[in-house]
Amino acid sequence: MSLDISYYRKINNSYNANEIVSKKESELYSLKQHMSNTFSDSLDFHDETLRNAVKQRFVISYYKDENKKKITAFPNEVLNIGDMIDCFGMKWLTTYVNPDQQVYTKGIIQQTNYILPFQTTTSTIINEHCIVIDVTKSSSTGEDEGRVITLSDTQRAILIQYNENTKYLLEGKRLFIDQLCDKPKVYKITKADRIYYMNGTNGLLKLTCDEDQTVGANDNVTLKIADYISTDPVI
Repeated sequence: MSLDISYYRKINNSYNANEIVSKKESELYSLKQHMSNTFSDSLDFHDETLRNAVKQRFVISYYKDENKKKITAFPNEVLNIGDMIDCFGMKWLTTYVNPDQQVYTKGIIQQTNYILPFQTTTSTIINEHCIVIDVTKSSSTGEDEGRVITLSDTQRAILIQYNENTKYLLEGKRLFIDQLCDKPKVYKITKADRIYYMNGTNGLLKLTCDEDQTVGANDNVTLKIADYISTDPVI
């Protein structure tokens, strides 16, 4: 995709009292044009990647942590924190986006490791891909290595896309965070952070969950839904 040449002509032909700004805009345009023309030359270029289920072009490259990748969007195309990325046959969450987006947007994606089943206010079961953080480790989720999560051995932390379904994940809600076994573990949300990983309406919900030893009468172990809302009519 070539950039709008009318914009280039406008910034080069129009009068601007501040010549430094005009020169900077011209240089940024030239750099974007170069990036657009060479973007697909990278060995890490992927044109079948999905961002929130919509196809988009990215360069996705090595990052020092094995479950993370660097991601760069095509110039003038969007990447937001919290975006779900489909690539390499896996689902990834965008956990960091560089605020410097003059030429292109780049960030960090992390591979999801759990599908969280839950219900909101109806019997419909929602399944959301998320990142469950091991309590025995500290986890940094950003390129600046400044966002560290440390938990006790009876806690879990979840990073999950904030959307119309996950907005119902509030303090006090109980969730199965385990694989099917004889006694899968249930956790209760003790803190729902809807600020730290957000940028406007886009971002990640960070849930801190404590292990709940109580076995609820309405817990459905087979479906891994705590406090299950049945589809059967009440008689």
